[in-house]
Amino acid sequence: MTNESIANKRFTRTDLGLAVLRTGAGLSLVGIFGWRKFIGAALLIYSGRPWASYGLGPLIQQMGFPAAGLLGIYVEMSESIFALLVACGFLTRLMSLLVTLSMTGALYFSLKNGEEPLRAALYVVTFGTLLITGPGRFSIDYFWQSRVAAKRLKGIRVLTRTAVTSASLDRNINIGMLVLRTGIGVCAILFFALKQSAASETFTHGNSGFWLLSVFAICAALATFGLLTRLASGIAVVTWLWAVFAGFHSGENLGGLPARAIEYAIAFAPLLFIGPGKYSIDFAIEIKQETGSLFRKLIGPITNDPLRSE
Repeated sequence: MTNESIANKRFTRTDLGLAVLRTGAGLSLVGIFGWRKFIGAALLIYSGRPWASYGLGPLIQQMGFPAAGLLGIYVEMSESIFALLVACGFLTRLMSLLVTLSMTGALYFSLKNGEEPLRAALYVVTFGTLLITGPGRFSIDYFWQSRVAAKRLKGIRVLTRTAVTSASLDRNINIGMLVLRTGIGVCAILFFALKQSAASETFTHGNSGFWLLSVFAICAALATFGLLTRLASGIAVVTWLWAVFAGFHSGENLGGLPARAIEYAIAFAPLLFIGPGKYSIDFAIEIKQETGSLFRKLIGPITNDPLRSE
């Protein structure tokens, strides 16, 4: 297999992981919260009430922020239109920035009012990661940029992977995975530390709650430090999908505990495809392996990290 084909396969996995993160975060935000905003806006227009009375407008006004009506509209658009554009990979970094700022405000409001902050925190982590990494190749942004680049080069054929394998994008992916893993660790600490997170109620189906909480704690710690990252992430995804089922089975609505479980699963899922990145223990272990050793020839790299330097 040539170096060119290896690079293409490596970055296809990276792009697939980014697509999972992008569509998962965007569609979950729209599906859990955003669709209600469209209905609420339509009813508001029909009733003729002022925009300051819509959605979070009254709460924003109560907390002393200026232009409460405009800020309320911005928040509602972030949870609906902007999130949908991120899922499609259109103007991804700009939309991710706008959603991240909105979710940061939601996190502040949650902490200030003593509400459960993890859903907002997880969205800050996921959309903040996309702000750094960009959308990847499976996106409208990349398709459009490729067409523009091809026109500028006046018929000179440029393989799309040339742009993807650039040093700057390597750096962005590595930093993005570090932010994602660190964010998972912070959210795990909040999950166990804050009373509002109701950690003991998360896995409510059956008598296995303690063991599943222990599994999550271990997987979150491993992923945060980048050790056995893919294995830990895979187990964490399965664990949180079980939490989704447990929440629905116990009668929770989608906007409650199942929503948070879905967000955790989405946060861990990209690490299955992309790996932990350069700033991780997995990478440090792998890089120390001698290229020509019998161990490497027999079973390959320890982590098969797609971002490993050539």
